[in-house]
Amino acid sequence: MAEGLADFLIKKKIPVFGPTKMAAKIEWSKSFAKRLMKKEGIPTADFKEFSKIEKAEEYVRKNKTFPIVIKADGLAAGKGVLLQRHKKKLHRLFLRS
Repeated sequence: MAEGLADFLIKKKIPVFGPTKMAAKIEWSKSFAKRLMKKEGIPTADFKEFSKIEKAEEYVRKNKTFPIVIKADGLAAGKGVLLQRHKKKLHRLFLRS
């Protein structure tokens, strides 16, 4: 659905039961879903978005409340959630090669 399968079938006039690419975005984009919930007043956990790993690392190091749930935006085959239990040992997400 994230690739626009329903949109393709609709254009071909083939009946389809499923969300369009835009409607499916609520499922495949964590950032989009969280912003939508906040905008519409839907209860959800607090969140921060980062586009630079250094900013995310800094946030984790300065945070006083653990654990922190870290979610990657986009499709991740069920592996997009990490649990950062404390700041002493940063999760592998933050380890640089």
